[in-house]
Amino acid sequence: MKGIIFDLDGVIALTEDIHREAFDFAFAGYDIDISKYNWNKDFAGKGHRYIINTIFGESPANNRLIDLWVYWYQRIATNKIKPVPGVIEFMNSKTIPMIIATGSARKSAEIVLKSLKIYLPVISMEDAPEPKPDPGIFLLAASKINIKPKDCLVFEDSIHGIRAAKTAGMKVIALTTTHKIEELEKENPDCIINDFNDLISNIQYPQFEER
Repeated sequence: MKGIIFDLDGVIALTEDIHREAFDFAFAGYDIDISKYNWNKDFAGKGHRYIINTIFGESPANNRLIDLWVYWYQRIATNKIKPVPGVIEFMNSKTIPMIIATGSARKSAEIVLKSLKIYLPVISMEDAPEPKPDPGIFLLAASKINIKPKDCLVFEDSIHGIRAAKTAGMKVIALTTTHKIEELEKENPDCIINDFNDLISNIQYPQFEER
C-alpha cells in the first residue's frame, strides 16, 4: 500500500461514547425520541450531519444544532480522549502518506487531534457532501495525498465505513472497537484487528493481491 487513510472515531481515538454523552447533554431539553435508534448500528461512522438530519429532519437550522453538539463535546472530552492502543506508535513507524477521513465536524476532529498531538491532514464532514457508506470522502482523501484508490489502505471501525472503503476500491482493515467481530466479518474486510498493537506485535501485514 502506498497511502493510508484513517477514520477518526473508533480508529484513532475511543470517542464514540463521548459523542453520545455530548449528544445527550446538548439535546436533553428537546422533544426527541432517541430510543428508537440503535446508536452503533444506525449512526456509527455516519457523522454529525447525518445523525442530526435523521433525528431532527433536514433544516438549515441544523448547523446550529451541530455547533451545540460540538460545544458539549468539547466540554466533556477534556481529559477523556484516549487513543486506540498502538495507533500513535503505528503512525510514527510509517513514512508513506497518511490522512484522516471522518464524518465528524472539523471542530470535533481538531479537538481529538490536538489532544493526542497528531498532525495529519483531515477530510471532514464539511468537505464531503454525502455520509459513509458513500465512497466520496475516501476518494477525496486519496486525491488529497495524490494516491490512487487501489493503492490506499483504510482503517475503519464502522460498518458504513467499511462499505464506503470497499466501494471506493480500497483495501480495508477493520477494528473491533465499535462492532463485534461477527458483524465485521459479514462485510468482508481484508483483515480484522482488535487494535494497532496487533499489527505492531506481529510486524507483518495482510498480503494483498495485485489488481
